[in-house]
Amino acid sequence: MFWSSISRSTSIINLYAFLTPREITVLTMFAVRANISVGAMDEIRDSLLELGVTRLRMAGINGYTSGHTREIVYRGVRHVLPLFPEVELEAIAHDEEVDSVVGTIIRVSRQLHGDGYVIVTPVDQCYRIRTGVREF
Repeated sequence: MFWSSISRSTSIINLYAFLTPREITVLTMFAVRANISVGAMDEIRDSLLELGVTRLRMAGINGYTSGHTREIVYRGVRHVLPLFPEVELEAIAHDEEVDSVVGTIIRVSRQLHGDGYVIVTPVDQCYRIRTGVREF
């Protein structure tokens, strides 16, 4: 197969130099977005880094779920908060890596808190801001 002749360190930019248009469609990239609980953030990040995911972003968000609220007591006054703190994780992965990335996120999240969801969407183009080079 074509991929066996290419080392893992070869960049995607260099691959375009000698690929035919039919083979370029094989280089499909996907964005895996997951909303996970805050307690699972470190374990999922470490597991994805062990898989070799190099494009990873995490952001703190507040999520709303109908019917669920949480109460806090601040200075003796009870407050009802409809928003829950969550972490939005986004990883960019090659076509053959998507199943392992999604599986890792689901497996680790179920072990710890069993909450959240995962969305997989295709990525058409990616450009480096500093250089303006198209990555894939």
